[in-house]
Amino acid sequence: MPHLRPAFLVALSFMLLVAPVPAEPLDRVRAAEAALIRGDLQTALKLYNQIIAAGRLSRPDLAAVHVNRGIAYRRLKRPERAIALDHRYAKAYRNRAVVHKWLGQTDKARADWRQYKVLIGK
Repeated sequence: MPHLRPAFLVALSFMLLVAPVPAEPLDRVRAAEAALIRGDLQTALKLYNQIIAAGRLSRPDLAAVHVNRGIAYRRLKRPERAIALDHRYAKAYRNRAVVHKWLGQTDKARADWRQYKVLIGK
C-alpha cells in the first residue's frame, strides 16, 4: 500500500464522518430562492415553510432559510403596515399594487394603483 500523507488521511476521515446533505432539501432551497427572486412570494413562503418543517438542513443553512423566509414575508406585509400607519402614504399603495400583481390579484392591484394615482394627484 502506498504511503499516505497525514493531511490526506485527516481530510479523508473527515469526509467519511460527515454525512452528505440530501439533494432534495437543497433542491427545494434553490426553488424557493428562484421563486423569491422572480417575485412569486407565495410559492417562496410555501417552500421555505416546508424546508423548515422537514428539519433536514444544517444549522447555518437553516438560518439562511429563515432569513430568506423573512424577506419574502416582509415583502408581502410591508405595504400593509405602512397603509395602516398612514392611509395617505402613496408609495405604500404603489408597492402593494406590485405585490398584488405578483400574486395574480389583478383587481386588487388595479384598486391600489388607482389609489396611488389619486394620492399623487394624477
